[in-house]
Amino acid sequence: MTSLFDVGSSKNIKDVYEEINSCEKCHLFENRIRDYHWRGNHLSKLMFIGEALGSMEVKLGLPFVGRSGKKLDSILTDLEIDVVRNAFFTNIVKDRPPNNRNPFYDEILACQSFLLKEIHFIKPKLIVTLGRVPSNWWANGKQYEWFTYYPEKRWFPVWHPSYLCRFPNKIEKWQSEMKRILTELKFIGE
Repeated sequence: MTSLFDVGSSKNIKDVYEEINSCEKCHLFENRIRDYHWRGNHLSKLMFIGEALGSMEVKLGLPFVGRSGKKLDSILTDLEIDVVRNAFFTNIVKDRPPNNRNPFYDEILACQSFLLKEIHFIKPKLIVTLGRVPSNWWANGKQYEWFTYYPEKRWFPVWHPSYLCRFPNKIEKWQSEMKRILTELKFIGE
């Protein structure tokens, strides 16, 4: 019987990414044009999980480098989070679904072992899920509220930064809630 965080033959986070980039468990790999890598610091205790790669992310092989990522970086920088040294960014699905659609359940299942291995090796103090798809997955069918900290899961679900790009009047709420939890968990000062 394997545990939730069964790492198989992976010895470290780099091994996990070698597995990711050779994965053919679902058809999404057919659209892969470059290897996928994490963004930020794999030693950080602050982990952000998005849905899947966007068009810019596919080109660069990195999560959150497009318009939404720039918005996220800007907000976190305003909160004095160094996005290079003090955060780790990844996605629940490691390849891009066609036509920017939400990932299907079987695509998420194909990738979830990689995400669980990432969590095992990162050992985050706080997991921030960005948007509905990763938040629903992390909630595992249970009800949850945006901007509520769930200490038993070290989890804080928030709106995806693409939502903030579409509704800039929501940035202040997102930022104040993020500041509250980051202060409470001592990622930033008062």
